[in-house]
Amino acid sequence: ESEGEQLKLGIARIENENDIKEVERKIDELKIRIDERKRIKTETEKQLEQEKLNQQQERTKADESEKEKSKKQDSKTFPGGLNKYYSNAEFIGEGGFAFVFKAVSNEDKRLVAIKIPKEMNEKTGEVFLKEITIWNLLNHKNIVKLYKANIYPCPYLEIEYVNGNSLENTKKPINTEKASKLINDLLEGLSEAHSKNIYHLDLKPDNILLTSDGEPKITDWGLSKISKHSKYTAVTGRTIMYAAPELISPRRFGKADCRTDIFQIGMIFYELITGVHPFDGDAQEEIMMNILEETPKKPSEINADVSVFDDIIMKCIEKKKEDRYLNVSELQNALISCMKTEYKKSLREGKSRGDIKRSCIYCGELVIYCAKSRDIIEILKWARDLEEYAKGEDAKDIENIINELVHRMENKLEITDELTGKIEVVVHHIQMR
Repeated sequence: ESEGEQLKLGIARIENENDIKEVERKIDELKIRIDERKRIKTETEKQLEQEKLNQQQERTKADESEKEKSKKQDSKTFPGGLNKYYSNAEFIGEGGFAFVFKAVSNEDKRLVAIKIPKEMNEKTGEVFLKEITIWNLLNHKNIVKLYKANIYPCPYLEIEYVNGNSLENTKKPINTEKASKLINDLLEGLSEAHSKNIYHLDLKPDNILLTSDGEPKITDWGLSKISKHSKYTAVTGRTIMYAAPELISPRRFGKADCRTDIFQIGMIFYELITGVHPFDGDAQEEIMMNILEETPKKPSEINADVSVFDDIIMKCIEKKKEDRYLNVSELQNALISCMKTEYKKSLREGKSRGDIKRSCIYCGELVIYCAKSRDIIEILKWARDLEEYAKGEDAKDIENIINELVHRMENKLEITDELTGKIEVVVHHIQMR
């Protein structure tokens, strides 16, 4: 309505040829928006109609005779053909794509999760193994490991069993320190994937599992492409709530790429620290239009304590890809910079109160995140401060770290991933004392 009013006002003010061209341009833009809304409405209606049809088909199947029912396997029953490979199988849940069981592998005796696709039609069968092999290329502590995939004796995935909860089932909001750490860990995993030109494209709380220690792991790599051909996981429900504009309207916003994952991370971050979804609505069509057209409130307008992350999150969820962070590294640098600022503030507060434990923890966090950002001068500064809190073997370990850092600085050597990992271990030992 406001666009129409502006157009009327523009027409009323026409004075020359340039004004005419500007009005024509606005008319063209308005036509594109109207066409887009019509297309989304039509697609949503088709999806809803298909869902109704699917539900009707399911009801029809449910009315089959007891004899025919007995021939079919219960979805919560582990496929008989897999019993020679796994034992002690137990149904633990289901997602949009698959039924999930935990079981012990007879081959190596480890506890694993087994995913059995709900549906495997001709199209999903074609892409199943091709896309799943992409997952097999990923090896990172923040990515759920894929151990095995096969279509015989039935399609299934054997993956790492994560003994915790999903981010979906985590009570929100959570404090900013915990949220920023969690997001940074997720970015570590995404960085590994993006370095191999692998994009998730379906990041949402359901696809982020938490270990018993709270470490996040991203699961279901490659399944977004398979799901496009499955009646169970079309872009509806929870998936649409985390869809980037380019996933809903590629004609208008271009193809999905690494910045699509950044958009979805931004939405997850928003929800973690506010407890609400930035584009929520009462219906799928409204959610899609909000994602495409609306600018959400800044997180601090909902939770005043999170203003330090406003700029980062709002940049992540920009409509146009080119307005977001260029890549995960750029986003991570911005996040770590904010985190270091907050840790310095907390460290000062701890020292002013004489709280040695609190001061040790935040000094340690500064060492870790300066190491992640490869800032050798800052690492040395905070490592020397941390030395004051170290005792016994820990004091020797942090001294060795400092000597290694001095050597690298004098010889202009880079901070390696191995050294960063060693720093994390030493710091955590000191923090636990």
